[in-house]
Amino acid sequence: MDYKPGLAALYDKDLPDSVRGTQALTGMTAGQARFPIAPSHWGFTRQGKSGSWVSDLLPWTGRLVDELALVQSLQTDAINHEPAILLMNTGNMVPGKPSMGAWLSYGLGSMNENLPTFVC
Repeated sequence: MDYKPGLAALYDKDLPDSVRGTQALTGMTAGQARFPIAPSHWGFTRQGKSGSWVSDLLPWTGRLVDELALVQSLQTDAINHEPAILLMNTGNMVPGKPSMGAWLSYGLGSMNENLPTFVC
């Protein structure tokens, strides 16, 4: 979840066409008369020495945020979460491609003979 403080000022205003572009409506959104903007219900605080913004929903993540590699430059044209998640994890919006975790476990193997390295 990204920290987006500007959304609070846009609460209940319609999503501009310039943001949605020419994306087709999905089964979930086809019956909507409008597309209102809503900010997060939860707060964000700066955590760790890096000062990374972390959601209050993730207190344990905030405690070790300096030990994580946060990639905040991913983007997709997908309007739904599922193809966007596939693109983020596999580089492709079509199901069936191996994820980064799968490639790492294939290349590095398992540290434990009794447990799988990666579960999709």
